[in-house]
Amino acid sequence: MCFQIPLSATDITVKEYHKDLHGRDQYMVGTIKMYVMGIGQGISWANSVAEKKGAPLYCPAPKLAMNGSNYLGILDEMIDTVASKKTAKELDELPVAMLLLMGLEETFPCPAK
Repeated sequence: MCFQIPLSATDITVKEYHKDLHGRDQYMVGTIKMYVMGIGQGISWANSVAEKKGAPLYCPAPKLAMNGSNYLGILDEMIDTVASKKTAKELDELPVAMLLLMGLEETFPCPAK
């Protein structure tokens, strides 16, 4: 499978995420899932570097293997959580990468020092 990357790649919004993930175009469904998985993997790498410096972004269980389904579930939960605090328009404009990071922080909080 060959993915086409737009020339101006930017983070997708909640509106775009919902439209493409729940649409009929299976190519776009797969693309969105891969996108979220890639964002999750990138956040994981950043977390590893931050952890080595003593300031992890989040603290998952040591033997937990994250996958695309985990990331999608965490993202969807965070979207639902934020939805109660924002208007539909505000929610639609939020970037999914930010929400995924917030969801990981909330799902896997680090113990207080």
